[in-house]
Order: sequence, then structure tokens, then C-alpha cells
Amino acid sequence: MKIMSFLALFIIILTVVACLDLDTLLFWKSHHSSPYYGNQSDPDGPILRGNYDTPGNARSVFVSGDLAYVADGTNGLVIIDVSDIENLNLIGTYNTAGDAKGVVVSGSYAYVADGTNGLVVVDIANPANPNISGNYNTAGIATGVVVLGNYAYVADDTNGLVIVDVSNPASLILVGSYNTVGAAYSVVVSGNYAYLADGSNGLVIIEVSDPANPTVNGSYNTGGDARGLAILGNYAYVADYNNGLLVINITNPTSPTYLNAYGMASYAMNVRLAGNYAYVANYSDGLMVLDISDPVNPVFREQFDTAGIAFEVYILGNYAYVADFAGGLEMIYVSNL
Repeated sequence: MKIMSFLALFIIILTVVACLDLDTLLFWKSHHSSPYYGNQSDPDGPILRGNYDTPGNARSVFVSGDLAYVADGTNGLVIIDVSDIENLNLIGTYNTAGDAKGVVVSGSYAYVADGTNGLVVVDIANPANPNISGNYNTAGIATGVVVLGNYAYVADDTNGLVIVDVSNPASLILVGSYNTVGAAYSVVVSGNYAYLADGSNGLVIIEVSDPANPTVNGSYNTGGDARGLAILGNYAYVADYNNGLLVINITNPTSPTYLNAYGMASYAMNVRLAGNYAYVANYSDGLMVLDISDPVNPVFREQFDTAGIAFEVYILGNYAYVADFAGGLEMIYVSNL
């Protein structure tokens, strides 16, 4: 009797397996044989594919090719090979003198917003042996940076916006500055304007067509504590800390206006846009993904709870790279959304 029961069960299992298509079987294998995981109850959600636990506190990340450049707090700049998602490897480091809070890469150089040490330019032509090219010690606390042409635009905390000529990385020269009312955490440059996430002062729009004479055009007090932002056409998406994500109409830079907001349980630190989605580094709640196919009405799509505290996110290809503070760098698959 027991043998007959076993044979019947075996036949049922074989029948079920035979009914499964190859894609289903491969999906099951990939999600149960890998040490990397996501929300397995939601196969359409973000999935963790790789992690590198940096020695410091990962505050910012920029990805170029197969390399991720991490601003790692007091540990400086960390360069990680992300070509093998299941085996992220350390390539090189440069321990800056300050507290690395932001990083961007342009050409053979990494530009680091290094806290009280200002702007640091690191030669990364040989990623295994990065070395300093130049340094400009801003008057404030450098927290964010973007590079466009010969100029680096630095969000310098209570010192506002600082514009530095980086055409000669070995000899950085101050070109202009504008001292905002708040604390500039992040900067985006688009056209003739620099858009600042200016802390309690909200969104500030500065005309930079003449880098030597930046002038304020308009501002909008977001009501929270603006930490990061992204620009899409006539819209500014502002990560407003305790106030969630705000959508601001910037069609008229002299008079930006409120359009909508999406509240969050944690703190919105930074936002990136890719396709129809806004990816928000949402502090203790990890990565938040909002559908912005209707740009004025963000709608919840997915959430991934990272191991640490999500400070910044960078999107490239199929992956979201999260600077996860004590959690280091997390590489999250998002193309299945």
C-alpha cells in the first residue's frame, strides 16, 4: 500500500514538472540557487544581485562602464568592479583628507565633494592606483558636485553654490559663487540654470550662463528639507526629506510652482529618473520606485528594503546602484518592473 502511494505521488510530481515551461523552471532556479535575493513573493519587484561592504559609510555613487565610484565618507573614494554581479571586487581606493559626500566622473577624473576639504579631483586613468590631481578648499562643506565642460558646480552647504574652473585639474580656480539662504545639499545643471536642493530653503534656481556671476532666478520653499533633485523637461522632482517627493513646475524659472507630492514613511534623500520611473533613495526604507508615466502624478510601483540606509541611487542599464551608508554598495536588478 505504501509503495503504491509513493508511486502515485511520484507520477503526480512528474506530471506537474512536465507542465512547466522552460522560462518558469529557469526563473525558479535563478531565484533559489543564488545567494542574492529580493522579495521572492513578488517576482516583478527589485532583486538584490550584488553587494560590496565598503570600509566607510557610502554616501554617493557614480557608475561608468564596469566601475562604480563610491564616495565613502572618511574612507574617501572607493572604486569597485561591478562587471561580475555576483562577485563585486575592490579595484582601488584614494583616502581623501575630508569626508567624501558626493562623486561624479568625467573623462579620466573623479570629482569628489569632500566635506570640509572642498572639491578634490582624483586621477582615475589607472583605477587600481588613483591619485590626487588637485584640490580647491571651498568655504563651506562640499556635499554634492556636477561637472559640465570646464566647470565643476559644488553644492557647498551653508556656502551655497560654488563654481570652480577644472580645465586644469592640477590648478583649480574659483570662478563664481552664490550664497543661498539654506544649506545646499545637491546640484543639477540643465541649460543655463543650476538647480539646488537647498535644505530648509527648498528648491533654488540660479542662472549660470555667466559662471563668474551666478544670479538667483527663482525659488520654491518645499516645506521639508530639500536633499536631492532631478530634472525632467519642465519638471523638478525634489527629494524633500521628511516631506517625500515633490513635483515642481519650472517652466518659468523665475516663478516655480507646486504640482504634486508623494509622501513617504522614511526620509527622501535623493532621486534619479530613468524611463517612466523615479527611483528614490529613501533612507531606512531603502529604494522606492515610483511610476511617473504621468509626470505630474507619481504612483507607487515597488520598494526594496536595503540592508543599510539608502543615501543615494544611480541608475545604469538594468540596475540601480544604491549608496547604502553602512551597508556599502548595493546593486539591485530593476529591469523587471
